[in-house]
Amino acid sequence: MKQGSEVSKVSSEVFRILEIQKELQSTLKICQIGRSHLFLAKRQFTTASLGILANYRKRQVVQGLLHYLQTIKTLQRTDERLQELLSEGDYPSAIRLLLECQNAAATYKHFTCVAALSGKLQDTLEMAEEQLDQALSQRERNVKVSGWTYGASHARQSPYCTDNLWRVALVNVSEWEFHRGLFNAIIPALSWEVAC
Repeated sequence: MKQGSEVSKVSSEVFRILEIQKELQSTLKICQIGRSHLFLAKRQFTTASLGILANYRKRQVVQGLLHYLQTIKTLQRTDERLQELLSEGDYPSAIRLLLECQNAAATYKHFTCVAALSGKLQDTLEMAEEQLDQALSQRERNVKVSGWTYGASHARQSPYCTDNLWRVALVNVSEWEFHRGLFNAIIPALSWEVAC
């Protein structure tokens, strides 16, 4: 009887061992599936993160390009405003706008359209200088001798005076009220000619 009970104990232990083995195999399979899912999730997370970073970088590049395009568009529209200012005789504002545009054009000269625009701005600047010379010549002809300011002998002594500055120095101040803005724009622009 002892032998039968021992056989029964051994067979129940073997049965338990087989059950534990099945449970271990099932647990091992669950762990393998969990690891593969974890690896897949990690790869997808990395891919998604890299995708988000790439999209963010693209967005920054597109925003930069949009800024460049808006600046170029503004530069191209500025020519119309310059013509308007010149036709109104508002030379100080036209000169200021031209200088700002030339600085912006120098910044964006690597774009082909801006390089072409820069040449156009230079032509406009030369035209503005011609119109300014004509306006100053016209004003100079109308000056009354008794109202001259800043003596002619002093202005002639300086080797740095240009024709335009000479004309400005001889203009009657009371007649110059209309062009005060121009006078204020020319003098700072010629600050290196302070010797006059």
